[in-house]
Amino acid sequence: MVPNAYHSFFSASASVAGALIGLLFVAISVAPHKMAGDRASVAFQIGAGSAFAALLNTLIIALAALLPGENLGQAGVILSAIAISSIIGLAIFGLRTGAKGDHPAGLIRLAALLVVFALQLLNGLNLLSHTHDPGPIHTEAALFLALFVIAIDRAWELVDARETRLLPLLAGLLQRSHPQPPASTDQPPAGGH
Repeated sequence: MVPNAYHSFFSASASVAGALIGLLFVAISVAPHKMAGDRASVAFQIGAGSAFAALLNTLIIALAALLPGENLGQAGVILSAIAISSIIGLAIFGLRTGAKGDHPAGLIRLAALLVVFALQLLNGLNLLSHTHDPGPIHTEAALFLALFVIAIDRAWELVDARETRLLPLLAGLLQRSHPQPPASTDQPPAGGH
């Protein structure tokens, strides 16, 4: 059973996940040629699928957490198992079709998502066996935050915002705030004058 202290968190999480799923559909509908047809992008499909898996997982678990007397462990175990199979399927799809533009970074993102879903599966099992312990509920909330970050990262990539990733963006801002003086091309006169 979810303690009352977490109800507002799960309610807000359900709202955020629902809104982000809607925005994900908008991002996909803006570029439908990337999802299907002759010009379909495997990397785009994998990015959309992984973002959708993360957001759908958080939405349904958050809604289950709001049901009176519901053991969150059941929803956590079932949905994380489904999500793990989805991510493995996306990875196999990417490897078979050769998502060339997305391989190292895309596979790392899929692996990170797989780790979060595996942790969620273990936490769901913990929730099933420790029904009155708030520790696993807090862990589930932390896993939600990780899933939101990963899903937003993938969705951000879908709108071709690669040049505005956080680390390159911060590096560019630092370079602009601390410009390097131009290198001098003047050579000292030869002969020591």
